[in-house]
Amino acid sequence: LGRGPGVYCFGEVLSVDPAMQHEYTAGGPATDAPLPTTDFLLAVWLRSFLEGGETAVDFELNAWVKHLIDVEFKRGGSPPKVVGNAQRDGLQAPVLAQNSVRFARNHDTVCNDVPFYGIGGWSREAAQVAAAWLLAAHDGTVLLLSDDVRASPLLRRALLYRRALREAMAASAEVKSKGVVTCVRARRALDGGPPAVVCIACRVKGEGGRLLGFCALNPHASGAVEFHGSGCLAIATLGSTGDAEGTMLADPQGGSVMVRPDGSLDEPRLLGPRDGIFFVAPVT
Repeated sequence: LGRGPGVYCFGEVLSVDPAMQHEYTAGGPATDAPLPTTDFLLAVWLRSFLEGGETAVDFELNAWVKHLIDVEFKRGGSPPKVVGNAQRDGLQAPVLAQNSVRFARNHDTVCNDVPFYGIGGWSREAAQVAAAWLLAAHDGTVLLLSDDVRASPLLRRALLYRRALREAMAASAEVKSKGVVTCVRARRALDGGPPAVVCIACRVKGEGGRLLGFCALNPHASGAVEFHGSGCLAIATLGSTGDAEGTMLADPQGGSVMVRPDGSLDEPRLLGPRDGIFFVAPVT
């Protein structure tokens, strides 16, 4: 396959089994990133978490992958035992690689009558929250269907945010020297089940790293929720990362918000059903 300006190559692997990715992601030159491949397992994890909450994904990874494959091929079996990571250390999304090709819906899951490990038949309205989550991360390539983008104001705003965030990252000397990390925190619903709010923040890598931008998403189909802030927005140290008042961030489409040092907002923001907010910090 050719490589060069304007050429993007990736492998399409229709499996949740990381072992199936090995021939694509291993064996290349040590100095190169692995060939990007489609991250089906991440899509399944996102749907399970957004619709079922932490207990729907709080499994040992290999046991969960085996269960997904058994269900896909109608071999039966029960879900693996919940291991308790959500309560103990926090959940870790199973990202295949930093440059993986991520999606909520793609042509395979939409155009075929196949379960695809539970993401076949995922509606445009429900999947848009997961796609916005993927767009809010600092890395990876996000695959979107053009019809979905045209139909979803949330996705169009998420795309504007991703572009503004990437432009701010490219212009920051601090980002170039230290790198970026994406932090995710979810607020548990009082009655369990799906999270009430998910906050995705991008920060300069390292302790007390400067906040670059964030989005907050409401995955619920019918109820609105107030977003007051999140621990992933907190400023661990002052000085270069902020001041005693906090950090001012701007919405790419207008408006602004002040994030206080403890991660709370100057005033709560109301998130409508399957909606979100997006804010980017000024370049320094």
